[in-house]
Amino acid sequence: MGPAVAGVLITLIGTGGVFAVNSVSFAVVLVGLLTIRPQPKPAGSERPPWAGAGVAGLRYVAARPELIAVFVVFGLVSTLALNFSTTLTLFAGRVFDVGSRGLGLMSTALSIGTIAGTLVATRRASPKVRTVVTGAVLFGLCEVLAAFMPTYVTFLALLLPAGFMLMTLNTAVSAFVQSEVGNAMRGRVMAVYTVISMGGAPIGCPVIGWVSQHAGVRWGMASGAGAAVLAALAVALWLSRQRTGARPPAQDPAPVQDRAPLHDRPPLHDRAPVQDPAPVRDREAPVLLPPAPVPTPADPYAPDSTPTGGTTP
Repeated sequence: MGPAVAGVLITLIGTGGVFAVNSVSFAVVLVGLLTIRPQPKPAGSERPPWAGAGVAGLRYVAARPELIAVFVVFGLVSTLALNFSTTLTLFAGRVFDVGSRGLGLMSTALSIGTIAGTLVATRRASPKVRTVVTGAVLFGLCEVLAAFMPTYVTFLALLLPAGFMLMTLNTAVSAFVQSEVGNAMRGRVMAVYTVISMGGAPIGCPVIGWVSQHAGVRWGMASGAGAAVLAALAVALWLSRQRTGARPPAQDPAPVQDRAPLHDRPPLHDRAPVQDPAPVRDREAPVLLPPAPVPTPADPYAPDSTPTGGTTP
């Protein structure tokens, strides 16, 4: 909303007054930073050394194809397509001749789209690479269509979906990076994200300005957006090939024993009878022996039957 407010204030207090108001706004940020109380350092914890931190972050990104794809898409869009400070000024001054107030309305339309995109992005689940690529392609297409709109009103109408898709892309990239990177490397990777998001403008703005000077303002805006769309599609194709090449080759299943088709099998009455299984060998029956006789004790009162040589008196 800042550019929109600035466009209105320029017509009221002039350009110098807008710069003065903007300088006062930084005081609020400074006061907020001074009121932040850092948490005490836990006992026994050591801060990792900063030497080589940037190189470690780049190595971490280089080892993950999905992060490479997201950063390449976002970097090209930030460099070639996010040049509204240059393109909107040229459209307001050279194409539609609407002055500073018309430039403020352009920024307002773009800001309304970004606010709507932010509200919708809060309801979205964890984004994927597909979300980033889709947002980049749709944003580029909206910008290309806006570049060739014949009237100022239709140009404003196309800035609304362009701002919507721009914020969809920004939130998707930021959420993907923070959710897919571990706690130990998140700060270093976010530093790479910040450099990519803000470091492309010094390169892209002169290029878009040169194209606008030699080929026209409309072609300057459309060329940057079209290049971003083609780059997003190329990165998506590269990532799909990377995923396909990383999959292990499918192995052939084990051969199944060939069986005759049902129509080639003989009917049931012509088939050979099923033979009984071989009889189990009979076991010999165990021989049962009679129990051994148990001796009975002698009766002491029974007459002695043992013959003797004498006679009984």
